Amino acid sequence: MKSSQGFIGAVAVLRWSLVVLALCLLGLGGTAQADTRRVTPQTIDAALANLAPGTELELEAGTYSAITIRRVSGTANAPIVLRSADPANPAFLRGLVVRDAAHIHLETLVFDYVFSAGDPRHARPFLVQDSQNIRIAGSVFDGDLASGEGPPHDGFPTSYGLLLADAQNIRILSNTFHTQMRAIVVNNSRNLTISGNDISRIRSDGVNFAQVQDVVFENNHIHNFMRSTASGDHADMLQIWTRGTTEPTRGVTIRGNIFNAGMGHNTQSIFMRNDQVDRGLAGYEMFYRDITIDDNVIINAHSHGITVGATDGLRIRNNTVVRNIFAAGENPQRRLWTPQISAAENSVNVEILRNVTREVIGYEGQSSWSVADNLLVQGNSRLEPGFYGLYFNPASTVDPRHVASFRALAGGPLDGTGIGASRLSRP
Repeated sequence: MKSSQGFIGAVAVLRWSLVVLALCLLGLGGTAQADTRRVTPQTIDAALANLAPGTELELEAGTYSAITIRRVSGTANAPIVLRSADPANPAFLRGLVVRDAAHIHLETLVFDYVFSAGDPRHARPFLVQDSQNIRIAGSVFDGDLASGEGPPHDGFPTSYGLLLADAQNIRILSNTFHTQMRAIVVNNSRNLTISGNDISRIRSDGVNFAQVQDVVFENNHIHNFMRSTASGDHADMLQIWTRGTTEPTRGVTIRGNIFNAGMGHNTQSIFMRNDQVDRGLAGYEMFYRDITIDDNVIINAHSHGITVGATDGLRIRNNTVVRNIFAAGENPQRRLWTPQISAAENSVNVEILRNVTREVIGYEGQSSWSVADNLLVQGNSRLEPGFYGLYFNPASTVDPRHVASFRALAGGPLDGTGIGASRLSRP
């Protein structure tokens, strides 16, 4: 009897094991065994031609020509992974195209663009298009400077860092972007998380969004732009637009970021003009929808600190928006060089609450707006109300390069109020 029960139990275990194995192979349960392979610049093409769910390619140190991942798919439990075999001695990729692909993870790689004479300033060496469930993490997007192009381009960054188009379920996590014309450009995509990235030495725009939906942009550090001031570029740290789009951007959260001009040139910080509505080319159907801008620190020297066009459902809360005197123009007293908060007057369902800034523009008693508890400050004169030195650390008036310079002054009128960005509350 005991022997029979043991046999039945063994059969049950075997059946369950077969079920689990089948589920793993189908990507429906558990985690399939990874197929890990070491590859070199000489063997990468053959490895890319034989990708399957669970394939993990560990790239040996070296320089890899442009690679293409196309019409392949991992699964949620068995993604296809490309990573450096030794993150301390990473693989350098000259180009990347991910197209018609899914469940691809790219980790600890260096996406290394090298300028060649004749390359367009909007070159796009690293592209993800018509793809979903893509994760890029712990990597470096290393751009280059133009040369031999003449003024105003020589010696300034060129190319895009990363272009996302017609993509969904994308995670861009803890990467470094530097020395690009634009760092991240996203078109017609949805379900995006861009978090923990460092973006610097950018000539034009840090991040662009056009016709996107369900985006979280959080805990990023955008700083120290490298503008070509003779070029006529209108640089923005983060820009969202409607020109050329057919649907409005909706469901965007921008929170916990640091936008700091540092010792670079001034830029617009968060700029979301609604071009289609402003020019009378569209009406309410193209209003932005459900935009949240919370708990950011903006230290810059352009009036467009937070500027948002026609929107239905706008929340601007607990941001600190102050001036960086090092990034100001020729006349630092001009109002142009002090960032402020501005929302289009025709927006509806608007909250502008508990921010620190020079001025709030757009509110004229609209019934669907709530504007309250904003602290208005200025760094121009000790003799005028709201002077920085009354509210922030003394360094705010002499060295705005560091976020800590704008911590609430102990015992000052800002201390303990819950107004402004949380990271600047006195510890």
